[in-house]
Amino acid sequence: MDRPQGTGTAAERQDVEQQTQPARDIYVSPVYATREDLEGLPPALIIVAGKDSLREEGLRHCELLKAAGAVTECYEYPDAPHGFTYQRSPDARDALDKMAAFLKKYLMVRASSSSVNEEEPWNTKR
Repeated sequence: MDRPQGTGTAAERQDVEQQTQPARDIYVSPVYATREDLEGLPPALIIVAGKDSLREEGLRHCELLKAAGAVTECYEYPDAPHGFTYQRSPDARDALDKMAAFLKKYLMVRASSSSVNEEEPWNTKR
């Protein structure tokens, strides 16, 4: 016999609650991170697909990173679906170009700099 929703035993309710806890972990869903969690992070590139179910989370994460002072580049492709960078499309090409430029910009700084700040290698302000 089916019970109405919410009338499970205490053990069943605890089991459901434990299953949802990882979703609130900042390493699973960074939108739950505090400003303090995000301060001092290296540069971030966030590419958001407009038709992705996680679109809002991606945009929110960009806002949180910027508010914490992290160097952050965010790009949204409004008509793109989840996983669009695996497709052959103008949006995919553009996103891949942005990824390559971002990596070149921040990795090449470290490779070419003789006075790298080991604490913050991305910090080019000396």
